[in-house]
Amino acid sequence: MIFSVSLIRRVLVVCGLLLTGAAHAPGAWALDAIAVEEGAAVTELTDFTERYEAAGRRLSIETPEGGQLVLSAGEEAEGGGEWWLLALRNRSDAPVERVLLNRHGLLAGSGLFWPTPASGRIERAEFVGGGPFGIETRLHSQRIALTIPPQTTLTLALHTQEDTPADLQLWHPEALFLFEQRLALLNGVFLGIGGVLFVYLTTLYLLTGAPQTARAAALMAAGVFTLAVSFGYLGSILGVSPVLEGRVRFFSHGLLLLTGLYFGLNQLALKHHAPRLEQAVRYACYGLGAVLLMTLAWPEAGGGFIRAGFALALIGGSLAAFRLAEHGVRAAQLWLPGLFFFDLAALLAGITALSSAMNGMMMEPVIAGLFIIGAALTAFAIAYQVQTQRRRTDPVILQAEQRHAFALAGARTSVWDWDILEDRLYVSPLLEAELGLETGALCGSELIWRERMHGEDRETYRNMLNTYIAQGDAFFRMEFRLRNEADEYGWFALQATCIAGEEGYAVRCTGTVEDVTIQHMSEDRLLYDAVHDNLTGLPNRVLFLDRLSRAVRRTDVLDRPRAALIVIDLDRFRSVNNAFGHGAGDMMLITLARRLEALVGPEDTVARTEGDEFSILLVGDTAPEDAYQRAEAILDVLGQPIDMQGREVFPAASAGIAICEDRHERPEDVLKEAELALFHAKRSGKANIELFTPELREELRDQVPLEHDLRRALERKELEAYYQPIMCLSDGRVAGFEALLRWHHPAYGLLTPDDFIPLAEETGLIVEIGRFVLGQAAHDLAGWQKLFPLQRPLFVSVNVSSRQLLRHDLIQDLEEFLSKTSIAPESLKLEVTESLVMENPELAARMLHRVKKKGAGLSLDDFGTGYSSLSYLQRFPFDTLKIDRSFVSESLHNEETMVIVKAMVTLAKGLGLDVVAEGVETDEQAAKMMSLRCDFAQGFRYGKAMTSSEAVKFIAHHWQH
Repeated sequence: MIFSVSLIRRVLVVCGLLLTGAAHAPGAWALDAIAVEEGAAVTELTDFTERYEAAGRRLSIETPEGGQLVLSAGEEAEGGGEWWLLALRNRSDAPVERVLLNRHGLLAGSGLFWPTPASGRIERAEFVGGGPFGIETRLHSQRIALTIPPQTTLTLALHTQEDTPADLQLWHPEALFLFEQRLALLNGVFLGIGGVLFVYLTTLYLLTGAPQTARAAALMAAGVFTLAVSFGYLGSILGVSPVLEGRVRFFSHGLLLLTGLYFGLNQLALKHHAPRLEQAVRYACYGLGAVLLMTLAWPEAGGGFIRAGFALALIGGSLAAFRLAEHGVRAAQLWLPGLFFFDLAALLAGITALSSAMNGMMMEPVIAGLFIIGAALTAFAIAYQVQTQRRRTDPVILQAEQRHAFALAGARTSVWDWDILEDRLYVSPLLEAELGLETGALCGSELIWRERMHGEDRETYRNMLNTYIAQGDAFFRMEFRLRNEADEYGWFALQATCIAGEEGYAVRCTGTVEDVTIQHMSEDRLLYDAVHDNLTGLPNRVLFLDRLSRAVRRTDVLDRPRAALIVIDLDRFRSVNNAFGHGAGDMMLITLARRLEALVGPEDTVARTEGDEFSILLVGDTAPEDAYQRAEAILDVLGQPIDMQGREVFPAASAGIAICEDRHERPEDVLKEAELALFHAKRSGKANIELFTPELREELRDQVPLEHDLRRALERKELEAYYQPIMCLSDGRVAGFEALLRWHHPAYGLLTPDDFIPLAEETGLIVEIGRFVLGQAAHDLAGWQKLFPLQRPLFVSVNVSSRQLLRHDLIQDLEEFLSKTSIAPESLKLEVTESLVMENPELAARMLHRVKKKGAGLSLDDFGTGYSSLSYLQRFPFDTLKIDRSFVSESLHNEETMVIVKAMVTLAKGLGLDVVAEGVETDEQAAKMMSLRCDFAQGFRYGKAMTSSEAVKFIAHHWQH
């Protein structure tokens, strides 16, 4: 047999009355009157209300004015219930109108685990001192409009079926009207916001099809339904009974809990992160379905289960959400703000349900407001989550992200991201794979990354990184070596940006890491090529002079000379080239270079300083007699036979020796002495050795006045540009000139370049002299082009030395002269020799391309006499190729030479180059070169070098065919 809670409470009350009935049975109760203040908007009557059990009793109440109010046990005796008694005193001289408001069915005081669905409704009212007054029922309240006569006390006896605490207020009619208007407006706003969120989420579901939007929309619908029931709109619109309305209220709470559990179950992805908890929640959802049916049949028990379920769900759900958020679950992190307001609303609702002292009319809107805030934050989180997922699934966005990922992978570039505050480093698996590591091996603490670095790079890396962190927002690039699993190191470049925090220090660094091992090897190779001979691999003149300079500055040698220098030059090397070809000559140079390397010690240096000239720097055997013996031994080894195309060739060489002494201050001084000794050795015969002596120094001193005169030749305007004509073979017209320098020496007369250019190169004056010739040629050419306008403008070729070509000043000089003279593009040609280009092909190629971009032409002189491969020709931006005079002179008598010349012309034509034949002295040679399809010819056949004024007359005579 099931007993209702009201029956149980009646039994308890009856027992209490039996125990205390002696004090109250025979007598009547007296009431104290409550003064009604004229200016009060509302008066709380709950604490001034007397409550009496109505079951089976006749009550006699003594009014404050001495009257008697008898409450008989009529129909109410069977129903039980309570009488609420209160007296209201009007002390004014005018009638007072008030509204007695009874709030029933509210959350306040309803209980947590055994709530009542509907309570506190007034069934009957008795009045003494006024009335009668009718009872009007609205939403969750009943109201009685009272008029209290002047100086009168109105006594009220109100009967209710439930023995629940009274919740009575006395309102001024206008104040109650304004309050209810504002409360209705607030409730309507909350319902409106909830409805908008429901429509928004539903629309989002229809547009995206994302399942989380459907679950959020269901949660929002349940929330709006719960608010509508809580605000009393269900009973007001449908006119249902209070008991049914209370049961529907519990049902709506259960529906809200069920949708909330289902939403949280999927939002937190418990199936993946907490499978056991997910199973428990799923079973709880099944059980909650049965509890929903219980609320309609047994609302007290069903409501208790639902409210306990709310407490467990919010506590457990909040803990799970915080736990998952700490582990980086993005969905949990997004839901935390909304879940916080849900928890706050539930906590306030629980406190209100447990305490009857809470103002239910005010607390329910506050709870509803907190719920709406939580719902809005949840809706925004869902929208953001859907948008993020949509970006991940949008084909356009996916293609862009894939393109970005493919670009990084294609460029072999890895992502590097360091969270400084958390000391958490992420490195792309691509870099870990390059190092032969497992995925994630470099992720974690930054120290793991640093331990992979080369020991010499760690401290530099750490100091630089600390500097950039202190700067805050900064971009940096650094290179270091990382160790792979095979304990081998490779070079890597880190480019990253630091992001500053609130205190100005960087809190995060993110960027990319790229393997630059190949670039480092290329740079090392370029650096090596810049100071080493391209053919033999020996140090070149630049590196040799640097080491000689160090030897000159030595201070740790006191008992012997600092160094000894041996300069070796091959005898009859040109005959080897002519007899066997340039490839055989290159092979001889390589063989001799290897022999020389085997003859010197680790501290000594052997270098190739000229075409067939080698220099040896000795820092051990530095005494003159020791150096002389070493030179003899070296020449003996070099003289050993070499197999050349099945024939034995015995190389021969001469050597000059100079000893570095205290008087030497520059390496060039020692080199000059050794070269002068070599000159005397070769002049004395082949395979000779000459040691520099004071007598030879006297001869060297004879060159000093000439050097002094050369330094002042420019100031005295003794240097002049002469021009040798270059003719067009097809029509006999003048096509251009080659600029040749002459020196009008006051003592020696007219000197050719062979007399002073070597001295100019040794002293460094060649740069200034070359600039003079270039400027003079540009000036003269501009005048000729104005006087003689041709369809193909006249051109001038200017010889450039190695010192000029490898200096950046050359580019500046070109820009200056070309901008001042406004000559035709590529009509001012820089002429370089093949041997000059091959001294340093990489650097020469870069400089020649820069020259070409500035608008100058490029001519390759003495083609075929150097030591390069023909394959190098296509790497350089030449537009003209000049065939050396030796090939031109021998082409008439040597069939092999003619074949070589023909091959040169064919090669040049295939590359789109003009061909100039040098040294044409006879009509027969001119005809031969024309038959071989040469474009231009130059030589005494057409004229010797002439001054600028003579060139004008020559052009006037030969500019038209």
